[in-house]
Amino acid sequence: MKFLISAILLLSGTPGFCRQVTATVISGQVDAANAQTVYSLVPGDTLVIPSTATAYLHLGNIVGTAAGHITVINSGRIVTAGAFSYFELTGTLQYVDFIFTDVATSYGMYINNASYRAMTCVNATIQDCKFKGIEIRNPADYAIYFNHNRTYDGTAASLNKNISFDHFKITKCGATTPVQLGFSGGNYMDSVTINDFTIDSVNSGVVFQMEWVFHTKIYNCSITNTGLTAFAHSAVFFVRGDADIRNNFIYNFWGNGYRAFGISLVPSKGSPMGVCSFTNNVVINSRKYGAVEVNTQPGDTGSSYIRPVNYYIQNNTVGQLNAADYYNTSGSAGGGGAAFDIYFAIGFCRIWNNIYFNCYRDKGQGIGGVNYLWHDGNFTSTPDTANNLYSTDGIALLTDTITGAVRFPSLAVVPGGVTIPAIATDKAGVARSAPYTVGAFQYFTPFVPVTTLQTVIRGKRIINQ
Repeated sequence: MKFLISAILLLSGTPGFCRQVTATVISGQVDAANAQTVYSLVPGDTLVIPSTATAYLHLGNIVGTAAGHITVINSGRIVTAGAFSYFELTGTLQYVDFIFTDVATSYGMYINNASYRAMTCVNATIQDCKFKGIEIRNPADYAIYFNHNRTYDGTAASLNKNISFDHFKITKCGATTPVQLGFSGGNYMDSVTINDFTIDSVNSGVVFQMEWVFHTKIYNCSITNTGLTAFAHSAVFFVRGDADIRNNFIYNFWGNGYRAFGISLVPSKGSPMGVCSFTNNVVINSRKYGAVEVNTQPGDTGSSYIRPVNYYIQNNTVGQLNAADYYNTSGSAGGGGAAFDIYFAIGFCRIWNNIYFNCYRDKGQGIGGVNYLWHDGNFTSTPDTANNLYSTDGIALLTDTITGAVRFPSLAVVPGGVTIPAIATDKAGVARSAPYTVGAFQYFTPFVPVTTLQTVIRGKRIINQ
């Protein structure tokens, strides 16, 4: 009787009674458009992808439960080379965790030289899913592309939502945006989390393109050397939606660090306004434009489900913003940019506790006496600014041409910042204790120089990130 009860519980998917099932590989492919049926998966089960699946991985129609997620893992590091579009997701995917691990590299899946897209999910229903531990190198098209054709009708069921991407590495991406989530108005995504991405050597100026994606969180990413061949007005983080962007390092990029077309998804027009925030980020060496652009598009707020947002730009360290519109024949900058560009914004904008240096305005709209902090175009009110530290060269970025090291001279004085209880820690996770200071890092002494590529300022301490 005991064994019969256990068998019944297993078949019903009761958490605690789970199986591990190995996917079938044929000619290097796992092709399972109806994976739940093919492998008889029930909530709580684990599907194992062998390392021999090097040509194609297609998984569709897997549904777990809130209490019993279905987990997809690897057995040995999966290394692909030259696949057309390697990792494809279709159908309905709900409560599924895709966790790829490797002791040596920490990335259990390595997609190399995809001749089209590396990872794609098109016209699927995807909710409450996690992806972790994927390295992508040199795809011809998108590294990650998620789009769908489900129209939002005011219900959570009509959204692709609660999707997280953790611990990814993307290098040498082709001319297309590395990460594209969402695509067109009416087809919305909600509650997307991106954490711990390392991205380098990207031809496109846009690195993360979030179109009609709401309640996005982008944390702890390192993005370097972008816009190598594409020079449109772009941004490392482009968000049409609302987002909390914090604790990121951006170096040597084309466009804005963050370009926000801020709108929020709400049940009714009477709901509170949403928020776009940019906090504890280090943004260094823009080859065009400023660190942040605020630019709500009036046409985006026409839907009954959409509201404008308020903007919070707080405790960032940004500089070397040589945001020249053009270079003249002598090679010197023929323009420049403010640290923060405030264009169409229907809500209010708060700019507090930022360190910014080596900034140049590219337009004549800048408010006099603000030291290149921001400039205005069709903003409904003057931004709320407090305790921002500016210098033309006192904390200029220095680059060692031999080692490629990025260094900062120490600050002579770090003023106290406005205490913001919601920002309890700095970029390194250190508690912000009194006196609360400006910039991405809480002020500490003594001065300790470090000469490595990703060196950022922390008051008088220079630390390697």
